[in-house]
Amino acid sequence: MKTPRVLLTMALTLGGAALAGAQTRGGYVQDPYYGGRPYDGRPVASGPAYQFGLEDGRREGDRDWFTGHSFRPGEHGSFRHADRGYRGYFGDKRLYKEQYRAGYLEGYRMGFRSYRR
Repeated sequence: MKTPRVLLTMALTLGGAALAGAQTRGGYVQDPYYGGRPYDGRPVASGPAYQFGLEDGRREGDRDWFTGHSFRPGEHGSFRHADRGYRGYFGDKRLYKEQYRAGYLEGYRMGFRSYRR
């Protein structure tokens, strides 16, 4: 039977190894929830940044179509600021903005084109 001290040491060692494996060379956590990136560098179609962007883009694409504007996703403040929903524990704000804008563009396309025949 192992003593509690040995079990605690093993748990801490394994936990530290798991944390070290979750980081890239730049130090960003791989979990997209925390604003990180997948290993291939493409935006992740999940996580709060992408989802906020998707919602905002769809709403504004819808509005632009209804009001007769041209396809202009970059003209909206939401796209330019790209920080709605950001929290410090998500990680690097620049990466969060990338994810948000990827979701925004996808949502805008969906909203703007959903009424075309």
